[in-house]
Amino acid sequence: MIGIDIGSFYTKIGSCDKKNNKLNNMVMERTPQNCIRNGYLSDINVLSDFLNEILKKKFTKEKKLSFCISSTDIIIREIVMPFMKDDELKNALKYEIDQYIPNSDDYVVDYKQIGHDEDDKKIRTIIVAAPKEMISGYLNLAKTLKLRLEIIDIYSNCIYKSIKKIM
Repeated sequence: MIGIDIGSFYTKIGSCDKKNNKLNNMVMERTPQNCIRNGYLSDINVLSDFLNEILKKKFTKEKKLSFCISSTDIIIREIVMPFMKDDELKNALKYEIDQYIPNSDDYVVDYKQIGHDEDDKKIRTIIVAAPKEMISGYLNLAKTLKLRLEIIDIYSNCIYKSIKKIM
């Protein structure tokens, strides 16, 4: 799988072998100017050409793609809910989300359970909301790259996952 982090100044691309959790390849190149602003992709054609050139040289065998995104427009909230099963929590969050995310219809929202109290009466959950407009840019870029998009994740969670794997 290829992981891409498109930053304002540098774009980082790496591929990982899931079998042995090793980084196979890593490239860091200067991001073309005016292609990204606060996490929003503004020139997908230039980015696509830029990335395709790198992918053809260094990542020819890879077909799966993940993006790491970062923006001040991404909303992250920790909430505490009564303990419930995951499917019940998912349904409950549909009704609770507007308390934590304004205009939630304009966002792609996901959540992750991060812990519970000792008595299993309360569950801590992280809610993440990224603007739909931002996410659609990455979906369109993946389509132009002709790669299968597996994951769009936020920067802080990518770091957490990386550290967790090496510990």
